[in-house]
Amino acid sequence: MSRVDKHKLISAIYATTLSPNNFDNILDDLDELIFGPILSPAGAKPPQHSPRHLSANTLHAIDPELRNHVDLARQIQDRIGRAKKKEDRFDAVLDAVPNPSYVFDEKQNIVAMNQFARERSGDDCATLGDCIPDARMLGEIDKFAVSAGGRKILVLPDYVDLKKNVQTSVLVRRIAEQDTDGTAGSHFLLSIADFGFDQFTVDLFAKTYSLTEAEADVATLLASGMQAPKIASKRGSSLQTVRSQIKLIKSKTSAKDIPALVHLMCGFTAGILVPLYGDDQDNSRPRSTRPLRSLRAITLRDGRRMEYLEQGAADGKPVLLMHNIPYGVEFPADAIEAAAQQNLRIIAPHRPGFGGSDPLKVANSDTFLDTVARDGAELLDRLNIAKAVVVGHSVGAHHALRLACLFPERIVKLVALGRVPMWRDEWIVRTPPRQRFVLRLARHWPQLLPLVLWVMIVSIERGSAEKFIQSACKDGEADTRAARDPETLALIARGSEVGLVQGTEAMCRDCLICIEDYSAEARSIAHKFHILHGDDDQIVQIFQSRAFVDAVPGTTLEVIEGAGQLLMYSHWQNVLAALKRFQVQAT
Repeated sequence: MSRVDKHKLISAIYATTLSPNNFDNILDDLDELIFGPILSPAGAKPPQHSPRHLSANTLHAIDPELRNHVDLARQIQDRIGRAKKKEDRFDAVLDAVPNPSYVFDEKQNIVAMNQFARERSGDDCATLGDCIPDARMLGEIDKFAVSAGGRKILVLPDYVDLKKNVQTSVLVRRIAEQDTDGTAGSHFLLSIADFGFDQFTVDLFAKTYSLTEAEADVATLLASGMQAPKIASKRGSSLQTVRSQIKLIKSKTSAKDIPALVHLMCGFTAGILVPLYGDDQDNSRPRSTRPLRSLRAITLRDGRRMEYLEQGAADGKPVLLMHNIPYGVEFPADAIEAAAQQNLRIIAPHRPGFGGSDPLKVANSDTFLDTVARDGAELLDRLNIAKAVVVGHSVGAHHALRLACLFPERIVKLVALGRVPMWRDEWIVRTPPRQRFVLRLARHWPQLLPLVLWVMIVSIERGSAEKFIQSACKDGEADTRAARDPETLALIARGSEVGLVQGTEAMCRDCLICIEDYSAEARSIAHKFHILHGDDDQIVQIFQSRAFVDAVPGTTLEVIEGAGQLLMYSHWQNVLAALKRFQVQAT
C-alpha cells in the first residue's frame, strides 16, 4: 500500500469515530480503500473476494502502524460513546422496569430513577437512605455492592415500610458493565415491589407451575414474609399440612429452598413474568384473547438477565422467535392483534448483548450458539412450555438450528424467514454493496467491524434511522416499498436502537456467524426447516434458500410473491399463516 493510500485509509477510519454524519460516503470510502472500486452485483466484473491492501488469509499482514490506528480509533469511539450514552443507558434500564426503581453507585448515591420512583420518594431522593430508612437492609445492600465477583442479584423480601404500612420486597441487580462507564460492578439497579397479588397474578403463577389453589395461596403468603406456623394459623391448617405443601411447591417450581421460592415470586410481583396489557385494552374480552405486547425479563441460572417480548395471545400456542440483527423482535400492531385472534403466543428473547439481555463472553461462535440455545430452552422451562414452533428471522435461523440440534424434543417445527444457516463465499458477489462490505469485513478484517457498525448506532441516535434503513433497503423494489411504511420504519428504527443499546459487540458476533456454513448440522438433525423467502429479496437472494433445499433433504421452501428481506413486516399475514398451520398440524 502506498503511503498516500495508507493516509487516506487512516483518515477514513477516524472519520467513522469523530464525524459519522454522512455515513454513506464514509462507508463507501472505506469500502473502496480496502477492497477496491465498488461495483454493483450486476457489474461487468465481480468484486474482489479479498481486501485490496490486506492479506485474505491472515491478519498479521496488516502493518503495525495501521493496526495501532485501528485500536486507537476504537478506544476513542468507546470513550465518546460511553460518556455520551451512560445516562441514556440508565434510562433504558429503568424504563424496562414496571415498578419504582433506582440506579445507584457503590456509595449508595442515587444517579437515576424512573417516574414510579419519583412518585414514591420524590425528586430530592439523593441516597438510598432517603428512600429506604432501614439500617439492616442498607447494610445488606452495602455488603452486596462491595463484594467483587459476587452474586448478580440480591433479594430482600421482608422489608416493612412503616410510613406506607405495606410489606415490600427489594431486588438489587448488578448492571452489566457495558451499561455504565466500564467499571465492573460500579452501578446497581434497585427495584421496590410492594406486595399485593391480584387474583390473575396468583392464577397465572399457579398455572405456570401446576400448583393447586391451596399451594398457590401458601406460596403467596411465604413470599410476603410469613412463616409456616403463621400460615397454618391463617389458613386453619395443621403445621404438618403447610410443611407438606411447601415441599410440593418447591418441587414443582424447582426452588431449592424458601429464599429461592421468594425470589421467584418476587419476579411475578415485580411484573417480570406477569402479562402487562396496554391502557387501551378491551375489558369485555376474555384476558386470554386480548392482544398482548409485554416486555419482561428473567434471571437465568448463571445469573445473567434475559429480556424478552411477548406478543399475541397470553396463553396461546407458543412460538419462539429468534430475532434478526439488531432488530426483528417486534411485530406490527395489526400482526399482534391477528396473532391474538389466531391464538398464537410469540415469545421473542433478546440474545446476549442485545437490548436488555446481559452480554456473554465466550471464546467462539459454536460456544455462543450453544449457550443461546440453552437460554432459549431455559426460557421455555420458566414459562412452563414443553414445545414450540421455533422461528429464525434472518441470522436468527442459525440460532434456531442450534436449539433444534441440542433440544429436539422442544421443537414443533423449524421456520426460517429470509435467510438460511448456510454460506458459500462465492455468494458475496451477488450481495448488495452495503451488506457486502460488512460481510467482507467480517471475513477479512473483523477488527474494523465495531468501528463501521458504530456509524449505524450514531446515525440512529442522531435521528437518521429512517435514512439509514432506507439506504440499506434501496436495492430491491419490495424492500424499498416496505421501508416507506411509517410503522415498518419505526419498528426497525426502535428495534435497532434498543438492540444496540449496549454497543456493537453482539452485532459483530452475529455478522461472523452469518458467514459460517451450518448446512451439515442441518442435515444431521430430524427437524427440517420450512423457509419463507421473498421473491424480490435482493439482500439475501432466493438462490441461497434453494441451495439450502438442495443441500438439506426434507427442507421446504415457500416463496412469498412481492416480498423482500422485510417480509416479516410487509407480509406478516403469510408468516402467521405458516405458524398457525404448523401448530394445527402438531395438535
